[in-house]
Amino acid sequence: MTAWSEGWGDVWGQQCSILNDLVAGTPENLLASEFRGDKKLQAVLMTLNSSLHWNSQAPEMQQLKRATLDRVMQCSNQQGLRLFPWFIPMDDVEFEDESIMGTGTIGHTSRGTWRRDGVRIDVMVKCLFKETSDDVDVEEAFLRQLELWVNLPDSAHILKLYGGSHASQPPFYVCENAYNGNIADFLGDGTHSVMFWRLFEQVVKGLKFLHEMNIVHGGLRCSNILIGADYTAKISDFGFSSVRTLSAGLSAGSAKASAATVRWKPKEVFTDPGTDAKRFESDVYSLAMSMIEAKAGLPFCDADDAEALAQIMKGEEHPRPDEVTDDEWKFIRQLCNPDFSLRPTLNQVLERMNVFAQEEERRYPRAHIA
Repeated sequence: MTAWSEGWGDVWGQQCSILNDLVAGTPENLLASEFRGDKKLQAVLMTLNSSLHWNSQAPEMQQLKRATLDRVMQCSNQQGLRLFPWFIPMDDVEFEDESIMGTGTIGHTSRGTWRRDGVRIDVMVKCLFKETSDDVDVEEAFLRQLELWVNLPDSAHILKLYGGSHASQPPFYVCENAYNGNIADFLGDGTHSVMFWRLFEQVVKGLKFLHEMNIVHGGLRCSNILIGADYTAKISDFGFSSVRTLSAGLSAGSAKASAATVRWKPKEVFTDPGTDAKRFESDVYSLAMSMIEAKAGLPFCDADDAEALAQIMKGEEHPRPDEVTDDEWKFIRQLCNPDFSLRPTLNQVLERMNVFAQEEERRYPRAHIA
């Protein structure tokens, strides 16, 4: 074994020396010209920068990478290129072709794995629609949102973002794996329906955290409320309103998915459109629609998208689901009041939600649920 190790070390050293001579002896402009277009070159440079942080790599290799990165950035007018510690190269990610949550408003979500420090871990990967990949405005909006999300303090009820790439085609991001899917599917399997109030209490805690960070979710529904392996509710895809709007103008898939989201949105979103009109109260309405969705399926299920929007604009009340008690419906109606000024605050929502959750725990102890 010792002889084998020594032989391997000698061979590795020789190959490393050859690579070093080859790269060091190649002019910077030739290294840069291997990649057509600034965007492709930027992705390669960010990938090279990311590899500087690999564990257990030889110091000589790390030095070669650093020197090459500096040389190419200087000769290719990329000195101002922003390098992000959360950048994940596409080559480090493997994911299934099949979407696990249908078509979303900005792209498709798949299960996959991510190679982190030489070890593959289970993750979820969301790729933007290919039609939006070359749009500068989408890329910039996507980048802003990734930076916002990845720099948030950790919260038990916010899905953990590991990183992603705004420079890839398509852009994508990588999150922790929510093993139990979205909240509607989880509650709808029969076994876990008795956890409704306890899980939505956690959702409110997640929303409260976002609002304390001055973030309006802007698109809350069951597909972006996910359940972790420990039965913890986690909110995802918050603050992507600008990406959704831009994507809808470029992708037929995004436009179709966005049209359906009217069912979760309150009247004020349509009467006061624009970034400046985002309200925390609108998330309270969407929370109520998500609760209705988890109880009875698609909100306004007897209407098409246009009819649902018309009902919302008229301030018509959503039909009461059969599965909801009098007290529960009275509470949910308050959350989706057409007048946003009359909706309760999240502190008030959490206080009332806790009463329902405690009664649910008394009747169906968590310890007895598989």
